[in-house]
Amino acid sequence: MKIPKWPIWSIRPFAITPTTCLSDHDGQILKIKPSNFKNECNKATKQELRKFTCENIQYFSCLLKKENWEDVYFTPVENKYEVFYSIFNYYFNLAFPKTLITKKNTKNNWITEELKVKKGRLIQITKELRNFRQHKVKTMLKKEKIKFRAELNQAKAKYFEEKINKSSNIQKSVWGIINSEVGGKNKAKLSNITLTRGTNTLSNPKTIANLFNEYFVNVVGDINPNCNINTFVPDSDTNISKNKLIMPTFSLRPVTQKEVENIINLLKNKNSSGHDELSVKILKNIKYDISKILTHLINSSFIAGIFPEQLKKAKVVPIQKKMTQKILIIIDRYLYFLLYLKSMKK
Repeated sequence: MKIPKWPIWSIRPFAITPTTCLSDHDGQILKIKPSNFKNECNKATKQELRKFTCENIQYFSCLLKKENWEDVYFTPVENKYEVFYSIFNYYFNLAFPKTLITKKNTKNNWITEELKVKKGRLIQITKELRNFRQHKVKTMLKKEKIKFRAELNQAKAKYFEEKINKSSNIQKSVWGIINSEVGGKNKAKLSNITLTRGTNTLSNPKTIANLFNEYFVNVVGDINPNCNINTFVPDSDTNISKNKLIMPTFSLRPVTQKEVENIINLLKNKNSSGHDELSVKILKNIKYDISKILTHLINSSFIAGIFPEQLKKAKVVPIQKKMTQKILIIIDRYLYFLLYLKSMKK
């Protein structure tokens, strides 16, 4: 623990002697109270969050119903999605404004007031035992401690069970409980990432990401220059009809409004979102309000052959793995891919 350097006149130390209830010995706590200091462990954190309540979602749906999307219809194809997103994001911020929420760092939420009273009673009995030294009181105290620990474990198990049952993502809740019980591990911060390529050392994250993307896109051509991954031309003795060949071109038919709504219904109900902060749960509530304009955007993109730049963005969360495990995974995928190319060649 790092002790901040305060002026000596701002420190007012004093000691207290608490009863630990773990042994016959008392504990001693030395408290140092500086003039301008707050305990970081109990300090409340402030975050800007959006509240996705039923009322806010309903208000968002009403705002979208009133919009006629004329600006989108009369905009060139290459700018249609940008105009749509600006209007959509404006209503999104109106319906779900960011509010400053204060969160207190609380622990042991399963400890009820009844358990707190029982703990206080055990402390009082422990103090009386030290004064009178009665064997009956000692036996009773031992039984009460065993009973208290059983009730504490039962309350803790019940609290976690209710938390899991009420959760929409059970797997995430279970791992959250495990991590809270095991304790947070010191995770290495990947703030200073460097990559050595030949004699050059790269430190720009965007350059490193593009370098990895370029490598994995061109890895097949680098391994086998004679292999063309875009087209597959069979040998003369290969019994494959031309209708079953995968050609380098394809065509897209226009979609209907009903198809867009059905695709939205097939998405899994999740509260996670991308950079636009729009979750599937909200999308399903507004599908009838935006299905028409989405159909227009999709068909315009098909006809013009232009894919919106904003939809190429993705929210990626890298998870650091052990280096040995990472190398084994890369080798495994590489060998599998070589076997696949070999089977295609045959």
